[in-house]
Amino acid sequence: MEMRDFCQKTFRVLLNCMARPGTVGKLDSLSHLVSHWPFPSLSLLLYTLMDRWVSFSVVGDENYERFLRELTGAKPTSLDRADFVVFLGSTRGLLSEVKVGSYESPEEGAFCVYYMSRFESRSRVLLQGPGIEGSLVLSTPLEREELLTLSKVNSLFPLGVDLILLEEGKLFCLPRSTRLEVL
Repeated sequence: MEMRDFCQKTFRVLLNCMARPGTVGKLDSLSHLVSHWPFPSLSLLLYTLMDRWVSFSVVGDENYERFLRELTGAKPTSLDRADFVVFLGSTRGLLSEVKVGSYESPEEGAFCVYYMSRFESRSRVLLQGPGIEGSLVLSTPLEREELLTLSKVNSLFPLGVDLILLEEGKLFCLPRSTRLEVL
């Protein structure tokens, strides 16, 4: 299987999870093409989404920032200007500093990707919005404070951020259109 095939499959999983918030998508097992990359699932996802026309910021690992720059050609920048923000481990409360777009250009809000070693249930949320029939209660690996910050950041829809939570081999998404209530 070629890299292009992995990217297409990865993008399909991401689209499905964005269209159905809270749905866990499974990424294909990674071949020898990407298994030597740091954080293979994360790197494949970002390789699929990023190119030289976008900017990014990594919180938690400077070496990974260098790797991404070389892999994708994207430009590292400050957290408040980045199109993609990667959180490796704790966000240290920095989610409130990422760009949320403007009413004229809400699409300029950041994609935030949280990479976690394991999806451990830390907090529960009630999700409502497009792609969710009625409502959905979900256990998330995010701390309560982080979810409250996300809710605040996304409170002025269409402004906000799209969130991708990723564990090696699987992901789920909380797009900015999803309303969440921390339980």
